[in-house]
Amino acid sequence: MDLSSIDARLIYARGQYATVNGEYKTLMATAQSLTQQACDALRHGLQAQEYEAMRENLQNAGDLVLRLNEISFELEELRRQKDELWTEAWGK
Repeated sequence: MDLSSIDARLIYARGQYATVNGEYKTLMATAQSLTQQACDALRHGLQAQEYEAMRENLQNAGDLVLRLNEISFELEELRRQKDELWTEAWGK
């Protein structure tokens, strides 16, 4: 493919989109993993026979949910950037 016929700004915009999209997908995978861990900790806490184990697992679930809340703001910003860059990169 002859890239000289493609506007350099378009190549740059698509590169930016690819970078932000990659960050978004990586962070989304992290959020999905943390969600699974939080669910597991909650389930283990509710099934625990000893109160200490219950509290420890429930605290762990709570900590993971707090981290997920933080990640949600990062995901929101990355999604906003993706939407803006999509228009620049593909004009749709």
